[in-house]
Amino acid sequence: MIRFSLLLLGLVLMANPLQAEGLTEDEIKDDFFALINGKDFSGWRFSGTIPNPDKTAKPKPFTSTIDVIPDNWKAGDGMIQLLKGGNPDLATQWDFDDFDVRLQWRAHKKTYNSGFYVRSGKSVGANQINLNAPAVGELINTVPALKGKGKGVPELHKVGGSGEWNDWRVLVVGNKITFWVNGKQAWEIDEFVPARGYLGLQAEGTIDFRNLRIKEMGYELFREPKAFKGEGWTAKDDILTGNGKLSTPKPYKNYTLRLEFRGKGALTLGDANLSFDDADLKSLLHPEGQFNYLQVKVADGKAKLWLNTQDIKNELKVGEGTVTLVPEKGLEIRNFRIRAQ
Repeated sequence: MIRFSLLLLGLVLMANPLQAEGLTEDEIKDDFFALINGKDFSGWRFSGTIPNPDKTAKPKPFTSTIDVIPDNWKAGDGMIQLLKGGNPDLATQWDFDDFDVRLQWRAHKKTYNSGFYVRSGKSVGANQINLNAPAVGELINTVPALKGKGKGVPELHKVGGSGEWNDWRVLVVGNKITFWVNGKQAWEIDEFVPARGYLGLQAEGTIDFRNLRIKEMGYELFREPKAFKGEGWTAKDDILTGNGKLSTPKPYKNYTLRLEFRGKGALTLGDANLSFDDADLKSLLHPEGQFNYLQVKVADGKAKLWLNTQDIKNELKVGEGTVTLVPEKGLEIRNFRIRAQ
């Protein structure tokens, strides 16, 4: 009996990493990654103005840096929790074009209010799938041509205050958006705009969110060191760390690279070198200990850079070749993915 109990405990512990991320084995194989880690606000930023008791002071907007935690949001216990309404909303660090996103939420009361923003602006606010009890699941705050096309579907949802979780899935490809609630398709809409944007959670009530995960269409996700060429790297909780060079197994010419990093290091892009301490990047880096969100888009020998929601003016000359991680002090990498053109 003792041996059996120890074996059972071992199996539970082995399963925990997948459960913590909210990813099934099939989703891991299909290159989904978690947008809620259940511990902190990594991957998110606050959208709005920093609360200040001095009403005469000029409002100061939140930035992509997580340096102020407002009292209406809480991260931990496997969730992001909305504790009350009001400023600020929550927005992703990344913007997205085509994606498959899935999440779970539950309302603490029978009447509730919030919203899930899809392909919204940097400050979020548009293209809201409503989390309001009378019209839950309705697409609102969108362009006039789409108004009334995404109807509320309260009959597909669990009753607020019951403690039960709702499962949502939103698939956006090109100009088509399809929405499922608890495994049933609620609606599908063509002519959805804009072509890309941020995800967001509206601050309007008392709601728990968990297991928010996403697949970016067309991207290959390098989740483990064995997906690269190189030695001396390990993976824990989807974070790669190491002390040697790590390269993609094949070269690329025209592509989009997206990755999250913290610590010191560099990228080799074909015959070009991009240090994470480069002058063009340095002023936009998050404080030590926080992840940075870097996109490198290469076309016709030139790379356009984007870091922490900001476009960088200067371009980098890049030749065809592999992409290599060059670690220095404490470099950690997460969600390294490439979409070849």
